[in-house]
Amino acid sequence: MATSLRTDLLILLGLTLLAAALRLWGLGDLPQGIHGDEAQVGMDARRVLDEGWIGPYTSSALGQPSGHAYLTAPSVWLFGSTAFAVRLPLALVGIAAIPLTYVLFRLLSTRLLAAIAAFLLATSLWHIHFSRVAHWPISYVTVALAVLILWVMAMRTGRWYWFAAAGAVLGLGLYTYNVYPIFIIAFALWVAVYTLLRKRGPEFMPWAQNVALAALVSLIVALPLFLYVADPANDYFNHYRGYYEQYSVLASDRYEAAGAAERIEIIFGQAKRFIGAYVWHGLTDYVDASSPDNRPMLDPATIVLVSAGVAYAAYRWRETPHFLALMLVAIIPLTTVLQTNAIYRGPLGVVPFLSFLAALPLGLALTNAHRLQPSLRPAVYAAVPLVLLFVAFSNGRAYFVDWADSYWFPWVYTRQISEGSEYVESLPGEPYVYFYSQRWSFNYETRQYLAPDAQGEDRSREFGRRQGFEGIARSRDAVVLLLPPYTEAFEELRQLYPGGEALTRRDGDEVLFIAYQLPALTAPPAPAPSGGNGATPPR
Repeated sequence: MATSLRTDLLILLGLTLLAAALRLWGLGDLPQGIHGDEAQVGMDARRVLDEGWIGPYTSSALGQPSGHAYLTAPSVWLFGSTAFAVRLPLALVGIAAIPLTYVLFRLLSTRLLAAIAAFLLATSLWHIHFSRVAHWPISYVTVALAVLILWVMAMRTGRWYWFAAAGAVLGLGLYTYNVYPIFIIAFALWVAVYTLLRKRGPEFMPWAQNVALAALVSLIVALPLFLYVADPANDYFNHYRGYYEQYSVLASDRYEAAGAAERIEIIFGQAKRFIGAYVWHGLTDYVDASSPDNRPMLDPATIVLVSAGVAYAAYRWRETPHFLALMLVAIIPLTTVLQTNAIYRGPLGVVPFLSFLAALPLGLALTNAHRLQPSLRPAVYAAVPLVLLFVAFSNGRAYFVDWADSYWFPWVYTRQISEGSEYVESLPGEPYVYFYSQRWSFNYETRQYLAPDAQGEDRSREFGRRQGFEGIARSRDAVVLLLPPYTEAFEELRQLYPGGEALTRRDGDEVLFIAYQLPALTAPPAPAPSGGNGATPPR
């Protein structure tokens, strides 16, 4: 027993360290910059630090449960308003999914299958990406695994406290991500089917009482959110309505105007597009930057393994882990399959179960290799580790080389305004900022999070009430921050206001921003030469 436990602990340690390395290395720098939604998480965390309780729900990103604000607050307090601070708590939550996956499938199957499944999750491109950004989806994956582990312990022991603990964590998950209720539905269906198959006769009543206890505890834990939902003034369902109306193919003008045959064609076309995003042609997501190179989210080896695993699990569907994995993989994507947005965020909860399904053929190969001719066994024993190494290398290279070097990573994660905001925050004396950007306002969330105390105004054609370079006050220290394409107007700025200190921040040949510091004048400035009446961005 002691040797078995020691083996499990060593496997857990190795897998967790692997997952941590892939999720923590360069966390504050990759992706480059910080997305506005990430900044919202950080700003909500600062609200928690300033106010304490901010309620169960926030208006961030069209409305999200506020669990992340409370989770992130200690990190922001410790590390300040940085990309690393806001990403670290979610990265740790993502890392936790790997040992939880091992524990879940160790309870339900074998050590070998549990280890392979956890390894595949640790090296999953899909899971790595969302573990490295402060987006909400990664947390519901980990909470779902915790619920299932507690429930399996409840099934095994029949002890009421395991049911209560599972119910508590189930309710807690409602504070993670708007898509989480689909897991509750899938979990409830799994419990219902399990009850029908395994809990007939005299076992039914004790089982039903414990299930009712779990449901009651879940409701109590979720009560603050339910009270929020019940208040019509909060318009809780606005987020769901907005997503449905804007992104669901069922709400599109084409679908509403179509006949029955064309509607079926639209639905099948969207389903094909959804599956293709994982199998043969990725879809770049301009919110989370998934698949910036149009790479399908699953690598070829994983696709083959999952396909074989699904076939085997369907054949042996009465086994608990097989039925559980099949049900969750079938149900969780239903929130996303018919919408054109969040293709990869919504279904993220299936990743541990796809990993288990992919582990099945590899586990079968290893456990049955002894039945082969002695000359063939070494090939099988070598092939499985090679497949796992191929998956790990393929996904690691995809993220840390191909995606990291893509155009869309720094574009989506707003590198230019992120670095400009960090520069402004580093300046002594809090100079007044004159901000020029074609893409972002001075009040964009990224600037508010990274440089929360900065005072300034927009001067761009796109956002400014006043435009151009005229009228920059010289009675106080100022900094003019030019983001592309306004960087091309720098010489005009310098001619109007000579004597300032310029800084150009580059990434290779790309100019990220130009900052021009203008110290306060103690005497009236000399008249500017005629001819320059404002910044004119290149067309």
